[in-house]
Amino acid sequence: MRVAMYYNNHDVRVEELPVPEIGPGELLVKVEASGICGSDVMEWYRIQKAPMVLGHEVAGTIVQAGAGVERFREGDRMIVTHHVPCNACHYCLSGHHTVCDTLRETTFDPGGFAEYLRVPAINVDRGVFTLPDSLSFDEASFAEPLACVYRGQRRANIQPGQSVIVLGSGLAGLLHINLARALGAGRIIATDMVPARLEPVNDLFFRNDATLTTTYAGAPGDLATALEMIGSGRVQVDQMISHRLGLEEAGLGFQLTAEAQSSLKVIIQPQKGP
Repeated sequence: MRVAMYYNNHDVRVEELPVPEIGPGELLVKVEASGICGSDVMEWYRIQKAPMVLGHEVAGTIVQAGAGVERFREGDRMIVTHHVPCNACHYCLSGHHTVCDTLRETTFDPGGFAEYLRVPAINVDRGVFTLPDSLSFDEASFAEPLACVYRGQRRANIQPGQSVIVLGSGLAGLLHINLARALGAGRIIATDMVPARLEPVNDLFFRNDATLTTTYAGAPGDLATALEMIGSGRVQVDQMISHRLGLEEAGLGFQLTAEAQSSLKVIIQPQKGP
């Protein structure tokens, strides 16, 4: 199968790897869409593990189910998250799933910028969700980043009618803006250094009395909520897609994302021909 192998932000090569073999409880997925995340172009971090196949915002079709898999079958359209919690540790039992050691260690094989993907049994159990027929693969690939945004707004305890300021109107910022609107925020203020990004959001100015709360990733429950919000149209993401590229153009996609100028969301479609 073809993969986009990452060496650095300016060196992404189309190479070939064997199609992964699955075991009991696992899934083989044909990747239809995988978004490039801002974390994928954090070169100072990624280059330490290069070469590698990145991509974790994945939507696709199940082509093979391993022994013992009962909830999913060949032909199911689905999304999968690479990080899943153990659901048994102190952090999980207290609602802090994204601090779980298991969540930070789990992943899939080899990555979303590949034609096929092996989903380990623990991810099948806790991180796979089927798609409604009305939702495209491109739209569904937003579920993982929206889950992260949703968890952040839950931690910030945003209430209906409150004013919200979003610092930065890139992809994550736009998701925050749209989610805050869907959750009933009052006045929403957006900032950015790229004027074109501010045109659709009607920003004003920042005041004071801010509280800083940190959060990491999204738990399976956040992912389920995010998928429902995209599927119902409460959060509309299709207009955020600026580029749809095949694997041969993955290098361009990484450059566009790293430059963060003329792009918002770059979607890699591994099944797209040259």
